[in-house]
Amino acid sequence: MTMPSITVHQNIPPLTGIRGFASVWVTVFHVYPLMAKMFNLSNLTAIPVIRSGFMGVDLFFILSGFVLMMTYGENIKIFSSSELQRFAFNRLFRILPLHWFVLGILALLVLWQPHSYWGPGPFSTKSFIASFFLVQAWGFLDFSNAIAWNSPAWSLSAEWAAYFIFPFQATIMQRTKNISALTALALICFVFLVATILCSHSLTLDHAELGGLVRCLTEFSMGVCICNIWRLRRAALEPWGAHFLLAGFFLFALSLAITDLQLLAPVAFACFVLGCAIPSQTSDKIFGNRIAVFLGNISFSLYLTHSIVINAAQLFLDQIGMSSQPLQTRICIASILGLLILLTAFLTWMFIERPAQIQGKRISRQFSIQGRFPI
Repeated sequence: MTMPSITVHQNIPPLTGIRGFASVWVTVFHVYPLMAKMFNLSNLTAIPVIRSGFMGVDLFFILSGFVLMMTYGENIKIFSSSELQRFAFNRLFRILPLHWFVLGILALLVLWQPHSYWGPGPFSTKSFIASFFLVQAWGFLDFSNAIAWNSPAWSLSAEWAAYFIFPFQATIMQRTKNISALTALALICFVFLVATILCSHSLTLDHAELGGLVRCLTEFSMGVCICNIWRLRRAALEPWGAHFLLAGFFLFALSLAITDLQLLAPVAFACFVLGCAIPSQTSDKIFGNRIAVFLGNISFSLYLTHSIVINAAQLFLDQIGMSSQPLQTRICIASILGLLILLTAFLTWMFIERPAQIQGKRISRQFSIQGRFPI
């Protein structure tokens, strides 16, 4: 028996919570160099969970494909202009307001302190325009510009490209009812990703240029395929939720412990996402608790704003000579920095991201009722 697809309004807390985990993981990865400098922790760079924090982005990509297919997969078609425009309109309001706000703040900081470190750059007009339109990771100027300006936004740019192919994927998924075919498609995406990375003489997922674009498109597509399997076999999969999580933890631990097996991480994340989508006490306790869901709600803001806060803190601490401060003072500063990162994410979510998202949905519904769209 196949189950009906999930409605747009249904909420699955563990899927929100796991997004919070991914965002915090990436933030810890980026804040660690500053903490290492403050507390002389350079010998801890060998800790797998710290050195591999960039893999939180891979979890984002798979989760994004899954959630978009879950939300829009039943109705969106490449030849249906109304649903296509609704999807585009919601995505624009979901992403661009906060992205433009953060980019504008960063531009002001670069003008104010042009010789301070605000990111890898280059902080040129061309790279700013590319970042403004979220095409910096597409290679139009140069793939080396992928992490210019707000460096975490490179993955947003790559996902922006995935949005253009998603309607085609959704249209195909609506006609694909064969579980074996869907599993094979997901595996093909994974194998293509691994082959691309191996061809670049690498064994790591840490790519943000051409490899990063491939990384996004393949993992996003894996998420789309996995979601369609879940939509078609929800009843049959229900007893297996905890088992998928356990398999995910095993593969995840393996990819962390053995660097040569890091490319197994996308499979682990696919198991995580599927395990979170299937109701179970395990997923509810680990990823569906209040703290995880709160972090998931502010995860997009946390992801886009944390780099600026960290770099601003670096500038301030360099000026006061943090290495000469007493240990208690440094512990206090580190605690304040963590709170400031979370507070910045919460405030931008509350006053920019969330209102823009609500407004986008409201306008989308109004024009949907009228049978027309402004775009």
